[in-house]
Amino acid sequence: KDINKALNTPFDLANDCLFKIFYVNHNETKHTLYFNIHHIICDGWSVGLILSQLEKNYHNPTATISHSKRYQDFINWEQHIITQKNQKLTEFWKKELITRPNNTKLQHHIHSSPNTHFLTENIPNQTDIFSFCQNHNITPFMYFLTALTVSWYELTQETHIIIGVPLANRSESAFHNIVGLFVNTVPFNLVIDPSSTFAETLRIIRQKTLGIYDHHMYPFNKIV
Repeated sequence: KDINKALNTPFDLANDCLFKIFYVNHNETKHTLYFNIHHIICDGWSVGLILSQLEKNYHNPTATISHSKRYQDFINWEQHIITQKNQKLTEFWKKELITRPNNTKLQHHIHSSPNTHFLTENIPNQTDIFSFCQNHNITPFMYFLTALTVSWYELTQETHIIIGVPLANRSESAFHNIVGLFVNTVPFNLVIDPSSTFAETLRIIRQKTLGIYDHHMYPFNKIV
């Protein structure tokens, strides 16, 4: 009960510790370790790092962590990049978001359009998807982003959609092993042509994705 209460108590950002650990000794053979971490200091990538280091220390208690970089170094690097490339980044995102879709109401009863040609590629399993991606020189992310966009059109008959995508934002290898909130959400402003095939739509979204990757470090709060 005490653990559940602690885990469900909101953080006091002004006075609280944002990284809490709870240890419960059930008996001689069962022990539980609880982590309660506020999202402003930790992203999904960081959770993997914490668990990996915990496993190493479990098997080797003397194992130490040695990093040449800290999260503050990332903040300094990011500010430098944004200052250095501010005009280029600003111009890219202004152009990228110059047009925006109207608000869409989802209908309760959805019917596929008989004129839609997108879903003619039948890709039933993971192996086929990876093979398809290799043959079309794309990543699985590009494939599934296209599939999501097509599905949205199928549901709404809207050809314009903006999808917010959280990116890891760890393009510099020096920050790969640092715990912190690196993730940055970027908007994908997508317009699709219902007469296009899935492969044709995929090529367009591939180019869109590559352009966004080159400008993804611009903070979301500045974009919006």
